[in-house]
Amino acid sequence: MVDTPFMREFGVREEDTVKRVKFEINPAQPVNTEVKLTLPANDLTISPASSVFQDDEFTIQDNLDQTKQLKFETGGISSGNTRTLISPNLNGTIALTSQLPDIEQADFVPTFSNNSRLTANPTVVKAYYKRIEEEVECTVQLTIPYDGTAAPAIWDTQMTLPFAFSSTQTVNKLVCHGTFNSGTAGGIVNGVIPNGQPFFALNGVFMSVSANAGNYDAFFTVKYFRTVS
Repeated sequence: MVDTPFMREFGVREEDTVKRVKFEINPAQPVNTEVKLTLPANDLTISPASSVFQDDEFTIQDNLDQTKQLKFETGGISSGNTRTLISPNLNGTIALTSQLPDIEQADFVPTFSNNSRLTANPTVVKAYYKRIEEEVECTVQLTIPYDGTAAPAIWDTQMTLPFAFSSTQTVNKLVCHGTFNSGTAGGIVNGVIPNGQPFFALNGVFMSVSANAGNYDAFFTVKYFRTVS
């Protein structure tokens, strides 16, 4: 047959006249438009339309720069499973796990030294930290064994924390606050952190109205920047 641009439709058949292929222009095609079908320089098998694609045959290209491409890989899915990704009803950018902030959270066990006016080391009720990148926040609750010296009296101890402080650490970067009270006793918790050291100089003021020995509770949070090696 001869290719002619004026043929509305045409058919192809084998010698077996039952086997036929018919080509036809889509009636929905706009008037005065031309659609060209270019065949590759090799054998071609036309398959019925399908909504399933092999992941190595599906590529998305940028509309302006075709060297920018995106491919999908399903090899990590367990055999026999179909996974569905559901988009939230928001615009946004897909984040990679490697882009997430470095976060760590756990309990820790502080140790104590250089006690003053304490009959023993403080007892740790709870102590835990949360670290996001280089910033560390520690929350500590202690039982303070006071020696009963007449108030007001200052006690102090040195407590280790999970990470060494940044060598550029200053007191201005430290956030330390807390409560200290039990019965008729009360006071405040303060602290100082030496540069480049993993310990926290903690002290409080006993404000008891009488010289009663006993245990008192201290609860505080300290925030600082850790040293990164």
